[in-house]
Amino acid sequence: MEFAAESIQSITLILAVAGLIGLLFNVVRLPAVLAFILTGVVIGPGGLKWVANEEVIRHIAEIGIVFLLFVLGAELSLPRIKEMRIHSLWAGVLQLVITIIIMSLGFTLAGLDLKAAIFLGGALSLSSTALVLKILGDQNELDAAHGRIAMGILLVQDLALVPLMAFMPLLTGHGGEGQILQAFLVTTGKVLLFLAFIVLMSWRFVPRLADRFAAKASKEIFGLLAIAFGLLITMLAEWMGLSHAVGAFLAGLCLSQSLVSRQIVADLIPFRDVFSSVFFVSIGMLLNVPFLLGNLPLILLVTCVIVVVKLLGISLAVYFLRFPAKTIFWCAMSLFQVGEFSFILLQTGLQTGTLDGVLLNTVTSAIVLTMLLTPLAIRSIPSWLNYIESDGGWLKGLEKALPGGAMPPLKDEVIIAGYGPIAKNVAHVLQSHDIGFRVIEMNINTVKRLQNQGIHCVFGDSSNAEVLHAAGIQEAKVFAITIPDIRATELAIQNAKRLNPHIYCIVRTRYQHPIGALFQMGADEVVYEEFETSMSFIYSIIDVFGDTVSDKESYMLLLRENRKSLMNAGKAIEEQMRYGRFSVFKDTKIEWITIPEGSNLEGSTVADAALRQRTGVNILSILDEDGVTQLNPEPDTVLRSNQVLVVIGTLEQLTHLESLLC
Repeated sequence: MEFAAESIQSITLILAVAGLIGLLFNVVRLPAVLAFILTGVVIGPGGLKWVANEEVIRHIAEIGIVFLLFVLGAELSLPRIKEMRIHSLWAGVLQLVITIIIMSLGFTLAGLDLKAAIFLGGALSLSSTALVLKILGDQNELDAAHGRIAMGILLVQDLALVPLMAFMPLLTGHGGEGQILQAFLVTTGKVLLFLAFIVLMSWRFVPRLADRFAAKASKEIFGLLAIAFGLLITMLAEWMGLSHAVGAFLAGLCLSQSLVSRQIVADLIPFRDVFSSVFFVSIGMLLNVPFLLGNLPLILLVTCVIVVVKLLGISLAVYFLRFPAKTIFWCAMSLFQVGEFSFILLQTGLQTGTLDGVLLNTVTSAIVLTMLLTPLAIRSIPSWLNYIESDGGWLKGLEKALPGGAMPPLKDEVIIAGYGPIAKNVAHVLQSHDIGFRVIEMNINTVKRLQNQGIHCVFGDSSNAEVLHAAGIQEAKVFAITIPDIRATELAIQNAKRLNPHIYCIVRTRYQHPIGALFQMGADEVVYEEFETSMSFIYSIIDVFGDTVSDKESYMLLLRENRKSLMNAGKAIEEQMRYGRFSVFKDTKIEWITIPEGSNLEGSTVADAALRQRTGVNILSILDEDGVTQLNPEPDTVLRSNQVLVVIGTLEQLTHLESLLC
């Protein structure tokens, strides 16, 4: 009970302090990750010592790493790895080799033993996958060319943890050479066996099983099964001699081939964010403030050496593969820090006596400082690039990041949420006009059918930001939400506008009352089903009775003006009115024409303007700026600028009227 009470107290304190510091950082527009690390510094053992139970924080941080790497693995499907190109993966290999060599030589020249120098070089060559992906993801940079290359380098680094851990017995073992070699071969054999098992599972078994579970299980049950699978693989990895983190990453990679991987990622985002926040706090708690202040010159020197060597290693690796200067700058400034996996390796060195306590504290303090600098550095990259481009001009025009050309842009311009009868009609028209589109659908059988037809389709909840991002919402022009669920529609609008403020959202509603709320959420157009149904009835009925064109147009105009009055509650008049010409009957058109500033008609009455006599058009109504509609305006009505004339006539008559308004 005492342990549980201390655990709750520690977690509550962390969340409260992190929330307050995060709120302050949000006001001054600093990254939240920086606030979490600083929280650990403040309340940790090297700060105010407010944390009552450091052990439970360490355990929660390990869970955070598990969720982070599990989600990362689930996102890194084989097609996405192929998109990174072999060049970006080779950049990761080159970076590791160059950094380890330079750091090992540097530490050897500084007086360290060769084993310790190589050990530190390997540990410090890794960057922070969790930190970089978090920041680049928040800045929507992951899909850029430099973001993909950075992802490829990080992927290689994460996978390199496995051979690095297998190589550690050669540096930390105290037995004979035969025993060390035997331990190395055993570890390497286990790693290769486990990787072969994972590849087989992800290729043959897991995706099919996951798709079947998704088709039969509820959303909650399916989420539990996915987490249970991830933890099972994580435990198996530990039993094979690997870390929890590597096991979690490989478990996610198993599920990445499934159609439901995006929904799995979306369901785990809340867990990942909470636990990863505690992880970043635990990183800050590693910083011993008294030790830092007492050895500040040495720690700053080590920090500078690490940053310079990492910048040099990454820059050379990307340069050797003939990437442009702009991409080199982005990758180097994003990956110069030391990562969370380095702590795993450093703890191994301490336990085996390769590193002493003073050296470990010095390096740990330097690592935390590099992580503290990372959010600020990444955020400043655009400013640095603007300065360099405007000053010297040597980066101008360098946009292509890969030898084969720039990353292929998203050609799909429309995202369709749901694939019911409405969406099918929309998709058919888009295909006939050669307009690209993608579909987000929760029915796994529909997803399979559409993919077999060659239609891009993402399985998942369209109201979830992660699923929207996976569908490419950030590069689409139109978001057509055809699902009838109003609450899901509102959330989908909010997330879509947050990811892409310029996207045009079209939604549907069966009833009148949600229209105002939908516009407030950010909808650009609402298809009101009852209104559109009534329009169809009216068209059919008046056509049977054979009314004149003028009568028909008057009826239709009245209905549409009533509809616009309905929309006034949700949108400003200048936003909700879509002035323009539409044709319903042969040779007859209705047009909304705005009277411009300084028009010849400004100040004239309807009678004095004599538009019918001069052009042949009929004025059906006048719409004022304040939204007031004047049907069949009186002859003494004064015309003013910015009023909208709703007129009917032939194309020639309407063109003549437009010339008079100038």
